[in-house]
Amino acid sequence: MKRWFSLLYWVFAAIVVALLFISLSYNFYEALLLGVTFIPTSFVAKYMLQLIHFNDGVRRWIWPLICLCIMLIVLQYFIIFLVSIYFSQLTVAYPSLMNNPVFIILLLSLFIIPETLISPMFKKRDSTVDFICDRRKVKVEIDNIAYLESNDTEVNVHMIDGTDYRTRTTITSWTKILDDRFLRIHRSYLVNKIHISEFSQTAVTVADRTINISRKYRDEVHRILSK
Repeated sequence: MKRWFSLLYWVFAAIVVALLFISLSYNFYEALLLGVTFIPTSFVAKYMLQLIHFNDGVRRWIWPLICLCIMLIVLQYFIIFLVSIYFSQLTVAYPSLMNNPVFIILLLSLFIIPETLISPMFKKRDSTVDFICDRRKVKVEIDNIAYLESNDTEVNVHMIDGTDYRTRTTITSWTKILDDRFLRIHRSYLVNKIHISEFSQTAVTVADRTINISRKYRDEVHRILSK
């Protein structure tokens, strides 16, 4: 279902952008072709945005975000340039609005933001997760994970039955692998909400272990757990 949604969404977004170009004096073929050129740049943007840690404070993500925007603008103009050379049918001069980098970013946002907001509704929850532990592949039931603990270069995956696994997959990567069943409460801890037996202003209890909530995540943790 999610695969079909993604395909239909990108086609729809390209058509919407094409309609915008039609209003700027392009014919339908030229407008649709330019709309499609935004798809590869949008894929790059979607992937790169996942690498920016927006929870680490404005000072840590603002510069990477600015660099990403510059890179996307250059990439988009380069793609349009290549397409305009390859297809001689593109005879209409670019309107001045296309020379505005902010306009390019807004168009890319039109592709990315709605898809990011809607796609989780079509995402099927995985029941298991695979990872490498001591050079071998391990598969575990996601609901049986109690919490994950970052320890220098390794992450310990603690299961509810007391079993522990070590992996070099970073805890930040785990936040992207796992879904909203898990909650980041500390830079070193990611806990499974279904196994939280108690929580207070400063700590949660998971699998008979009390883990402190860092000040950075405290407000978000209490907002989610208080629902």
